[in-house]
Amino acid sequence: MRLPPRTTFPSRKTLSTSDQPATAGGPSHTGTTLVVMNPLFVFPLVLLYIYFVKVTGPRWMKDRQPYRIDGLVRAYNLLMVLANLKLSSLLLTSMYLPGGSYSLWCQGITGYVDDRLDEVYRTGWVYVILRYADFLDTVFFVLRKKLNQITHLHVIHHVLVALNVWFFVLFAPEGQTAFSLALNSFVHVVMYTYYLLANMGPKVRKYLWWKKYLTTLQIVQFVIISGAHVHTAVCRLRVPPVPHLHGRCTDWPRDGPLPEFLQEVLHRAGEEKGGSQWHCP
Repeated sequence: MRLPPRTTFPSRKTLSTSDQPATAGGPSHTGTTLVVMNPLFVFPLVLLYIYFVKVTGPRWMKDRQPYRIDGLVRAYNLLMVLANLKLSSLLLTSMYLPGGSYSLWCQGITGYVDDRLDEVYRTGWVYVILRYADFLDTVFFVLRKKLNQITHLHVIHHVLVALNVWFFVLFAPEGQTAFSLALNSFVHVVMYTYYLLANMGPKVRKYLWWKKYLTTLQIVQFVIISGAHVHTAVCRLRVPPVPHLHGRCTDWPRDGPLPEFLQEVLHRAGEEKGGSQWHCP
């Protein structure tokens, strides 16, 4: 499967530093990219994830002792911190920080690529892989026999985030969406840093006084990302209608049930004495 070409959608404000039109088909894509973005890979992976964490995994662990995989979990958390930090930094420095060409408040899809943005497009599929890698969070719950943490909301959240990211990177990998991806990557850096430190035992855990601010961070992220999608319509950005409507319609089922979301977060926080992980948007 070949990625569809990016169509040029001129923004209200022409990018000052982007004077090279995107070539047909966009930047070159490797075989790995094509596999990761292929629906024949994505949807079976999602179904396999759901079936394992809700059916096969718990059934398989029923008569087994929890696996002691603290070292594996720490390595996973560290890799996720570094990878999300790299992507967040790449998005911000290439698009929004001094030298970038994106408007923070009103950025439409342009279809133009300069040298700085070209690297973003070439590594966009890595962001998709990271959201697939979030599935391992739940797999570790199964192997550690923390089945009470695998709520329906937890699974639905991971599935919708993965599918949303796949959809936008495939069809609308720039414009206002880029800010949401950068913010979400930063939040994942904070959350996985907390997971990593919390799993290192009581000597480190006593310094995690800032845990109480994590819920606030997640709510702020939800409000900002939802507002960004609404603002896309308000400032009349040139955005393809399907990605725009998709984003607005999936914000609420993905992040919207705040009472249930907060209940799960607080429940996980209460069980954090064992160094377990909890929900991360």
